[in-house]
Amino acid sequence: QVLYALVIRDLDSDGFDANGYASVDVNGRQVFRETSFNVDSAIIFFVPDTCHEEQSILVLEMKLDDNPSDISWDILNMDENDLVVDRDTTVAYTRLANQSLYYDKCLDPGDYILTIYDTVGDGIQDPGYFKLLLDGREIRTGGGSDGFTTAQAFYFTVREPIFTESC
Repeated sequence: QVLYALVIRDLDSDGFDANGYASVDVNGRQVFRETSFNVDSAIIFFVPDTCHEEQSILVLEMKLDDNPSDISWDILNMDENDLVVDRDTTVAYTRLANQSLYYDKCLDPGDYILTIYDTVGDGIQDPGYFKLLLDGREIRTGGGSDGFTTAQAFYFTVREPIFTESC
């Protein structure tokens, strides 16, 4: 996996013109689109290796809050009791308050747990949120003022793909 950061700066603090925008597409999927900002806008995204046809793509989209350094997450493969992702934001994302983060991971079929942690105990505060997508389908959302406090876990299953022959 490769980590990328895109930072847009506007020295005049007047943002885009009426029809202006910035967009980033990775492997044919839009991971970022910004139509308005005043001074700075930033996004962090990971680009996974190409998934094998039997794998599914999991995307964690997160809008960080004022304290991004207290958020971390991991993904556990329950079938193999293997931690397949372990991300700590305490150092790398300190300067990304209220910015977006996208994390993609190719996963083999099986049962998984995604756990998001907050060391301070205030969760991801408004306007922050997270979305979890599996093969482009939203399977969980959370955060904001009605979200978790110290940790929240989500169970999900990656199914074997169904192949059909075409005539």
